Amino acid sequence: MRPQRSRNLARTLTAAAIVAGAVWLAVAAVAVIRPEALPNRAPLLGLRYDTTGAVCFLLAGLLALAGGVVGQERRGRARWTGPALRVLAVQSTAGWLYILGNAIAHPQTLGLGLTHFYDRPSETEFGVACLLVSVTTWAVLRRRARPAP
Repeated sequence: MRPQRSRNLARTLTAAAIVAGAVWLAVAAVAVIRPEALPNRAPLLGLRYDTTGAVCFLLAGLLALAGGVVGQERRGRARWTGPALRVLAVQSTAGWLYILGNAIAHPQTLGLGLTHFYDRPSETEFGVACLLVSVTTWAVLRRRARPAP
């Protein structure tokens, strides 16, 4: 693919990831502030709000990863490493902040399943996993960003 086309595709994928992330953020805010509204249908897609949020969270990560990979000049495995670490760092931090908001607004839900799809993981288990992944990936990214001595 030509470099200009590659950059344009990367920008488009990244913009789509930002839109999907913004939709997830809106749904997450509703989940923290008014959790009783989640079973209602979202007007945009006709899905439940929590289903829309889960789909957009996943979609944002995949689109951001694709945009990061397409925008790379490198080839092979090295092409995927940086974008994958950045997506993991941002999404795990976002997931942890979402659970933190839930813990403050309505701590009684922390033992419940994270989504209506399955009983596991619970909100607490998801929060702990997100915190561990977040700290680890940010540390790895920081170490990779340091210049070699």
